[in-house]
Amino acid sequence: RKAGAQEAVSRGFQSFAKRDYGPAMRRFNQAWVLDPDYPETYRGFALVLIERDRKPAEAEAMFKKGAGLPGASAGLLADYGRFLVLTKRLKEAIPVLERGAAVEGEPVDQLKAQRLLADAYYDEKQFDKACPLAKKIIDKVEEGRARESMQFIVTSPRCEG
Repeated sequence: RKAGAQEAVSRGFQSFAKRDYGPAMRRFNQAWVLDPDYPETYRGFALVLIERDRKPAEAEAMFKKGAGLPGASAGLLADYGRFLVLTKRLKEAIPVLERGAAVEGEPVDQLKAQRLLADAYYDEKQFDKACPLAKKIIDKVEEGRARESMQFIVTSPRCEG
């Protein structure tokens, strides 16, 4: 059942990536039926609820459920943390992102959590945490806004020394 749930979630994310939200939600529902304790299912639900349905309160409930289950991934925690950052709840986002940055798993998801965490620390004026984290990950972050954000932190007068 767990393998089936994992496969359904994988296919759900494939549909989600194509912005084909109906089939994505059906796959996530299928995964939930197979294994209601698989955290990635709730990540999928949350993302569809945000993108398709514009229901942030319901999405947050799904993020919380998934984050509270054993085996919550760095990706789930990064997406939940990003949601909290976007809803201007940095103090709540930081512990979620700290968990995501520390979870073993996909390096890209762990890096996403670390990058979001560095930004959140900086915005919360926790420069003693933001600066070393940004310096640690800047060379791993791809070009674009994410890299510019890390570059901003690293070159900030707050990070001198």
